[in-house]
Amino acid sequence: MAEILGISLTIPAVLNGAWKILRGAYDLYGGVDNRKEEVKILLERTRGLIEKIAESLQSHPNHSPSLSAALKTLETSTCMTVKSVVETLAQKGFLWILMHADKIDREIHGAEARVDDAFALFNLAAHLNVASSTAEIAKARENDRTALSIQLQSLASSDVTILQAIRDANGVQRRMEEVLIAIYKHVETLPRSQDPTPEDAFFRSAATSLQRASNRRSAPVLASWMVSSLEVDFRQEDLIGEGSFGRIFKGEWNGAVRNLEVLIYHYLIVHTQVVAIKQMYRQDATILTSQDRKAIETEVRIWFATVAPSSRGGNT
Repeated sequence: MAEILGISLTIPAVLNGAWKILRGAYDLYGGVDNRKEEVKILLERTRGLIEKIAESLQSHPNHSPSLSAALKTLETSTCMTVKSVVETLAQKGFLWILMHADKIDREIHGAEARVDDAFALFNLAAHLNVASSTAEIAKARENDRTALSIQLQSLASSDVTILQAIRDANGVQRRMEEVLIAIYKHVETLPRSQDPTPEDAFFRSAATSLQRASNRRSAPVLASWMVSSLEVDFRQEDLIGEGSFGRIFKGEWNGAVRNLEVLIYHYLIVHTQVVAIKQMYRQDATILTSQDRKAIETEVRIWFATVAPSSRGGNT
Protein backbone atom coordinates (compact mmCIF):
# COMPACT_ATOMS: atom_id res chain seq x y z
CA MET A 1 0.00 0.00 0.00
CA ALA A 2 1.39 3.41 -1.01
CA GLU A 3 0.14 6.86 -0.11
CA ILE A 4 0.46 10.40 -1.52
CA LEU A 5 -1.46 13.34 -0.04
CA GLY A 6 -3.65 11.00 1.97
CA ILE A 7 -4.60 8.83 -1.02
CA SER A 8 -3.76 5.15 -0.52
CA LEU A 9 -3.08 2.88 -3.48
CA THR A 10 -2.00 -0.68 -3.99
CA ILE A 11 1.14 -0.38 -6.09
CA PRO A 12 2.74 -3.46 -7.68
CA ALA A 13 6.40 -3.90 -6.79
CA VAL A 14 7.45 -3.18 -10.39
CA LEU A 15 6.09 0.37 -9.97
CA ASN A 16 7.91 1.11 -6.72
CA GLY A 17 10.71 3.00 -8.48
CA ALA A 18 8.36 5.32 -10.38
CA TRP A 19 6.18 5.81 -7.29
CA LYS A 20 9.20 6.73 -5.16
CA ILE A 21 10.30 9.39 -7.67
CA LEU A 22 6.79 10.84 -7.78
CA ARG A 23 6.64 10.96 -3.97
CA GLY A 24 9.90 12.91 -4.06
CA ALA A 25 8.32 15.39 -6.47
CA TYR A 26 5.32 15.81 -4.18
CA ASP A 27 7.64 16.41 -1.23
CA LEU A 28 9.30 19.23 -3.18
CA TYR A 29 5.99 20.74 -4.26
CA GLY A 30 5.51 22.47 -0.90
CA GLY A 31 8.41 24.79 -1.82
CA VAL A 32 6.92 25.83 -5.18
CA ASP A 33 5.55 29.38 -5.36
CA ASN A 34 5.64 30.00 -9.13
CA ARG A 35 3.56 27.95 -11.67
CA LYS A 36 1.90 26.28 -8.67
CA GLU A 37 -1.42 25.35 -10.31
CA GLU A 38 0.13 24.08 -13.55
CA VAL A 39 2.65 21.97 -11.65
CA LYS A 40 -0.09 20.56 -9.44
CA ILE A 41 -1.95 19.37 -12.55
CA LEU A 42 1.28 17.85 -13.89
CA LEU A 43 1.76 15.91 -10.64
CA GLU A 44 -1.85 14.78 -10.56
CA ARG A 45 -1.72 13.58 -14.16
CA THR A 46 1.47 11.63 -13.41
CA ARG A 47 -0.16 10.08 -10.35
CA GLY A 48 -3.22 9.21 -12.45
CA LEU A 49 -0.94 7.57 -15.00
CA ILE A 50 0.69 5.36 -12.36
CA GLU A 51 -2.74 4.49 -10.92
CA LYS A 52 -3.97 3.35 -14.35
CA ILE A 53 -0.82 1.32 -14.95
CA ALA A 54 -1.25 -0.33 -11.54
CA GLU A 55 -4.86 -1.22 -12.32
CA SER A 56 -3.85 -2.63 -15.70
CA LEU A 57 -1.07 -4.76 -14.21
CA GLN A 58 -3.38 -6.15 -11.55
CA SER A 59 -5.96 -7.11 -14.18
CA HIS A 60 -3.48 -8.41 -16.73
CA PRO A 61 -0.18 -9.46 -15.12
CA ASN A 62 2.59 -9.15 -17.66
CA HIS A 63 6.31 -9.58 -17.10
CA SER A 64 7.52 -9.41 -20.68
CA PRO A 65 10.77 -7.67 -21.71
CA SER A 66 8.69 -4.95 -23.36
CA LEU A 67 7.02 -4.20 -20.03
CA SER A 68 10.40 -3.95 -18.31
CA ALA A 69 11.57 -1.46 -20.94
CA ALA A 70 8.37 0.56 -20.61
CA LEU A 71 8.71 0.67 -16.81
CA LYS A 72 12.30 1.86 -17.16
CA THR A 73 11.12 4.65 -19.45
CA LEU A 74 8.41 5.56 -16.94
CA GLU A 75 11.02 5.98 -14.21
CA THR A 76 13.98 7.55 -16.01
CA SER A 77 12.11 9.64 -18.55
CA THR A 78 8.58 10.45 -17.40
CA CYS A 79 8.81 10.60 -13.60
CA MET A 80 12.34 12.01 -13.45
CA THR A 81 11.40 14.77 -15.92
CA VAL A 82 8.37 15.70 -13.84
CA LYS A 83 10.44 15.71 -10.65
CA SER A 84 13.12 17.84 -12.33
CA VAL A 85 10.54 20.54 -13.14
CA VAL A 86 9.30 20.61 -9.55
CA GLU A 87 12.87 20.63 -8.22
CA THR A 88 13.79 23.62 -10.36
CA LEU A 89 10.77 25.64 -9.23
CA ALA A 90 11.29 24.71 -5.58
CA GLN A 91 15.02 25.34 -5.35
CA LYS A 92 16.20 27.94 -7.87
CA GLY A 93 14.87 31.04 -6.16
CA PHE A 94 12.47 33.80 -7.22
CA LEU A 95 14.76 35.84 -9.48
CA TRP A 96 16.27 32.87 -11.36
CA ILE A 97 12.78 31.55 -12.11
CA LEU A 98 11.63 34.97 -13.31
CA MET A 99 14.65 35.34 -15.59
CA HIS A 100 14.27 31.86 -17.07
CA ALA A 101 10.52 31.85 -17.70
CA ASP A 102 10.90 30.60 -21.29
CA LYS A 103 13.13 27.72 -20.23
CA ILE A 104 10.68 26.71 -17.52
CA ASP A 105 7.81 26.85 -20.04
CA ARG A 106 9.72 24.46 -22.29
CA GLU A 107 10.49 22.09 -19.42
CA ILE A 108 6.87 21.99 -18.24
CA HIS A 109 5.59 21.41 -21.77
CA GLY A 110 8.20 18.70 -22.24
CA ALA A 111 7.13 16.98 -19.01
CA GLU A 112 3.46 17.16 -20.04
CA ALA A 113 4.34 15.59 -23.39
CA ARG A 114 6.24 12.75 -21.68
CA VAL A 115 3.24 11.97 -19.50
CA ASP A 116 1.05 11.83 -22.63
CA ASP A 117 3.61 9.59 -24.33
CA ALA A 118 3.61 7.26 -21.32
CA PHE A 119 -0.16 6.84 -21.52
CA ALA A 120 0.33 5.70 -25.12
CA LEU A 121 3.34 3.52 -24.23
CA PHE A 122 1.24 1.53 -21.74
CA ASN A 123 -1.75 1.37 -24.12
CA LEU A 124 -3.75 3.70 -21.92
CA ALA A 125 -4.38 6.46 -24.45
CA ALA A 126 -8.11 5.79 -24.24
CA HIS A 127 -8.00 7.24 -20.73
CA LEU A 128 -6.70 10.56 -22.05
CA ASN A 129 -9.16 13.37 -22.66
CA VAL A 130 -6.93 15.69 -24.66
CA ALA A 131 -9.44 18.52 -24.99
CA SER A 132 -10.25 18.52 -21.28
CA SER A 133 -6.57 18.31 -20.26
CA THR A 134 -5.60 21.12 -22.61
CA ALA A 135 -8.35 23.37 -21.26
CA GLU A 136 -7.43 22.53 -17.66
CA ILE A 137 -3.75 23.31 -18.22
CA ALA A 138 -4.56 26.56 -20.04
CA LYS A 139 -6.77 27.67 -17.15
CA ALA A 140 -4.09 26.80 -14.61
CA ARG A 141 -1.49 28.70 -16.62
CA GLU A 142 -3.77 31.75 -16.75
CA ASN A 143 -4.35 31.58 -12.98
CA ASP A 144 -0.61 31.28 -12.37
CA ARG A 145 0.09 34.33 -14.53
CA THR A 146 -2.54 36.33 -12.65
CA ALA A 147 -1.05 35.28 -9.32
CA LEU A 148 2.45 36.26 -10.50
CA SER A 149 1.23 39.65 -11.73
CA ILE A 150 -0.36 40.38 -8.35
CA GLN A 151 2.80 39.24 -6.56
CA LEU A 152 5.06 41.44 -8.71
CA GLN A 153 2.86 44.50 -8.18
CA SER A 154 2.96 43.91 -4.43
CA LEU A 155 6.73 43.44 -4.36
CA ALA A 156 7.31 46.58 -6.46
CA SER A 157 5.67 48.72 -3.80
CA SER A 158 9.00 49.40 -2.06
CA ASP A 159 12.75 48.99 -2.47
CA VAL A 160 12.85 46.77 0.60
CA THR A 161 10.41 44.18 -0.74
CA ILE A 162 12.05 44.24 -4.18
CA LEU A 163 15.54 43.66 -2.78
CA GLN A 164 14.36 40.92 -0.44
CA ALA A 165 12.71 39.07 -3.32
CA ILE A 166 15.52 39.32 -5.86
CA ARG A 167 18.25 38.42 -3.39
CA ASP A 168 16.50 35.33 -2.06
CA ALA A 169 17.89 32.04 -3.42
CA ASN A 170 15.91 29.30 -1.71
CA GLY A 171 16.40 30.83 1.71
CA VAL A 172 19.97 32.04 1.10
CA GLN A 173 20.74 35.69 0.31
CA ARG A 174 22.52 36.38 -2.98
CA ARG A 175 25.29 38.98 -2.92
CA MET A 176 24.22 42.43 -4.07
CA GLU A 177 26.93 42.47 -6.76
CA GLU A 178 25.63 39.31 -8.34
CA VAL A 179 22.05 40.52 -8.44
CA LEU A 180 23.14 43.86 -9.86
CA ILE A 181 25.03 42.20 -12.74
CA ALA A 182 22.11 39.92 -13.56
CA ILE A 183 19.39 42.59 -13.38
CA TYR A 184 21.22 45.23 -15.41
CA LYS A 185 22.21 42.76 -18.11
CA HIS A 186 18.65 41.51 -18.31
CA VAL A 187 17.14 44.99 -18.46
CA GLU A 188 19.39 45.81 -21.42
CA THR A 189 17.62 43.08 -23.40
CA LEU A 190 14.07 44.26 -22.64
CA PRO A 191 12.03 45.92 -25.40
CA ARG A 192 10.92 49.51 -25.00
CA SER A 193 7.16 49.50 -24.60
CA GLN A 194 4.40 51.80 -23.44
CA ASP A 195 2.61 48.76 -22.05
CA PRO A 196 5.28 46.46 -20.58
CA THR A 197 4.51 43.02 -19.20
CA PRO A 198 4.34 42.75 -15.40
CA GLU A 199 7.69 40.94 -15.49
CA ASP A 200 9.41 43.64 -17.56
CA ALA A 201 7.99 46.40 -15.38
CA PHE A 202 9.26 44.60 -12.27
CA PHE A 203 12.76 44.18 -13.71
CA ARG A 204 12.97 47.92 -14.45
CA SER A 205 11.76 48.72 -10.93
CA ALA A 206 14.35 46.32 -9.55
CA ALA A 207 17.11 48.03 -11.54
CA THR A 208 16.07 51.38 -10.10
CA SER A 209 15.98 49.97 -6.56
CA LEU A 210 19.44 48.47 -6.98
CA GLN A 211 20.75 51.79 -8.26
CA ARG A 212 19.43 53.56 -5.17
CA ALA A 213 20.65 50.83 -2.81
CA SER A 214 24.17 50.98 -4.25
CA ASN A 215 24.21 54.80 -4.23
CA ARG A 216 24.79 54.95 -7.98
CA ARG A 217 23.78 57.96 -10.04
CA SER A 218 23.67 55.93 -13.23
CA ALA A 219 23.60 52.33 -14.39
CA PRO A 220 26.93 50.50 -14.01
CA VAL A 221 29.07 49.77 -17.05
CA LEU A 222 29.44 45.99 -17.14
CA ALA A 223 32.36 44.27 -18.82
CA SER A 224 31.37 41.84 -21.56
CA TRP A 225 33.05 38.95 -19.72
CA MET A 226 31.03 39.31 -16.52
CA VAL A 227 28.50 36.52 -15.94
CA SER A 228 26.32 35.93 -12.89
CA SER A 229 25.16 32.52 -11.71
CA LEU A 230 21.63 33.70 -12.49
CA GLU A 231 22.49 33.27 -16.18
CA VAL A 232 23.54 29.63 -15.82
CA ASP A 233 21.88 26.39 -14.88
CA PHE A 234 23.54 23.21 -13.68
CA ARG A 235 22.77 20.38 -11.30
CA GLN A 236 25.03 18.84 -8.68
CA GLU A 237 24.58 15.38 -10.20
CA ASP A 238 26.05 16.64 -13.52
CA LEU A 239 29.57 16.83 -12.06
CA ILE A 240 32.28 16.40 -14.72
CA GLY A 241 35.42 16.88 -12.64
CA GLU A 242 36.97 18.57 -9.63
CA GLY A 243 40.13 20.61 -9.16
CA SER A 244 41.95 22.55 -6.47
CA PHE A 245 39.77 25.64 -6.91
CA GLY A 246 36.39 24.02 -7.38
CA ARG A 247 34.27 21.70 -9.48
CA ILE A 248 33.26 21.45 -13.14
CA PHE A 249 29.69 20.71 -14.12
CA LYS A 250 27.88 20.11 -17.38
CA GLY A 251 25.31 22.88 -17.57
CA GLU A 252 23.62 25.59 -19.57
CA TRP A 253 24.47 29.24 -20.12
CA ASN A 254 21.67 31.29 -21.69
CA GLY A 255 20.01 28.07 -22.80
CA ALA A 256 22.94 26.44 -24.65
CA VAL A 257 24.54 23.29 -23.24
CA ARG A 258 28.17 23.96 -22.33
CA ASN A 259 30.60 23.12 -19.54
CA LEU A 260 30.51 25.24 -16.39
CA GLU A 261 33.46 25.41 -14.05
CA VAL A 262 32.43 26.41 -10.54
CA LEU A 263 35.47 28.05 -8.98
CA ILE A 264 35.61 31.18 -6.86
CA TYR A 265 33.72 34.00 -8.57
CA HIS A 266 31.23 34.68 -11.36
CA TYR A 267 33.14 35.54 -14.52
CA LEU A 268 33.25 34.16 -18.01
CA ILE A 269 36.88 33.33 -18.78
CA VAL A 270 36.84 31.22 -21.95
CA HIS A 271 35.07 31.10 -25.29
CA THR A 272 31.45 30.23 -25.91
CA GLN A 273 31.82 26.49 -26.48
CA VAL A 274 33.44 25.63 -23.13
CA VAL A 275 32.51 28.12 -20.44
CA ALA A 276 34.21 28.41 -17.05
CA ILE A 277 32.29 30.23 -14.31
CA LYS A 278 34.31 31.33 -11.31
CA GLN A 279 32.10 31.25 -8.26
CA MET A 280 33.11 32.26 -4.75
CA TYR A 281 32.68 29.42 -2.30
CA ARG A 282 29.93 30.56 0.06
CA GLN A 283 31.97 30.08 3.24
CA ASP A 284 34.73 32.34 1.88
CA ALA A 285 32.50 35.10 0.51
CA THR A 286 32.78 37.30 3.59
CA ILE A 287 36.57 37.42 3.51
CA LEU A 288 37.07 38.47 -0.11
CA THR A 289 39.17 41.64 0.06
CA SER A 290 39.45 44.37 -2.55
CA GLN A 291 42.91 43.05 -3.36
CA ASP A 292 41.43 39.59 -3.95
CA ARG A 293 38.86 41.08 -6.29
CA LYS A 294 41.50 42.92 -8.28
CA ALA A 295 43.51 39.71 -8.61
CA ILE A 296 40.46 37.85 -9.88
CA GLU A 297 39.63 40.59 -12.39
CA THR A 298 43.22 40.65 -13.61
CA GLU A 299 43.15 36.90 -14.17
CA VAL A 300 39.87 37.17 -16.08
CA ARG A 301 41.17 39.98 -18.28
CA ILE A 302 44.26 37.92 -19.12
CA TRP A 303 42.14 34.93 -20.09
CA PHE A 304 39.81 37.12 -22.12
CA ALA A 305 42.70 38.77 -23.94
CA THR A 306 44.38 35.47 -24.83
CA VAL A 307 41.33 34.01 -26.57
CA ALA A 308 41.24 34.87 -30.28
CA PRO A 309 38.27 37.08 -31.31
CA SER A 310 37.24 34.47 -33.88
CA SER A 311 36.99 31.91 -31.10
CA ARG A 312 35.13 34.18 -28.69
CA GLY A 313 32.29 34.78 -31.08
CA GLY A 314 29.45 37.20 -30.46
CA ASN A 315 28.15 35.79 -27.18
CA THR A 316 31.09 36.61 -24.89
